Amino acid sequence: MHKLKFRITKIVPNRLIEYRPLFPLSIIAPGNKFIIEPKGRDSCIFTATGGLRIPRWLFVRLHKKHEHKIEATQQHIKEEGWNLKKALEKPG
Repeated sequence: MHKLKFRITKIVPNRLIEYRPLFPLSIIAPGNKFIIEPKGRDSCIFTATGGLRIPRWLFVRLHKKHEHKIEATQQHIKEEGWNLKKALEKPG
């Protein structure tokens, strides 16, 4: 388990949530975002993105002891996206 702190940097209701990790993770990860694109009535495209300041191959090489860290991070962002999607879909 990892405990990381993030700061929300921008919110556009029903459109966008941007956030960035705090130091020391901010050295290599500049930020992430959830984008909500309305597509007609009761429909949208929901996209989660994340970034690295260094090339993926270099990150993997530097973190050999955490061989699957990028894949685990991608899975985590996907799960957080599903949780946020569910919250956005709740009526009321």
